[in-house]
Amino acid sequence: MTPEEQRRELLRNFDRAEQALRANLRILGGGHQVRAHTERALGHTLEAYIATSEIGKGRTVKQLVADLEMLDRLFLKIDYQPRHKAVVKQS
Repeated sequence: MTPEEQRRELLRNFDRAEQALRANLRILGGGHQVRAHTERALGHTLEAYIATSEIGKGRTVKQLVADLEMLDRLFLKIDYQPRHKAVVKQS
């Protein structure tokens, strides 16, 4: 198998892994830890695809983890912001 054939096989495997992980996310119940690990695995799979298909474009694992953690914090902040009730002025 040539290096290019190996690269194409890797990309096909990453595609299959992405499809399987997305399917698992659709059927997962309320298990927060399982969902979190599956989402993280999906992020790493997508980044591995990028690193394989576009040499030099992929982030390091450390960069990816930092970016994912920043997004997690942002989503938590959005989820826990207090809801303000609209005040209707009566005439």
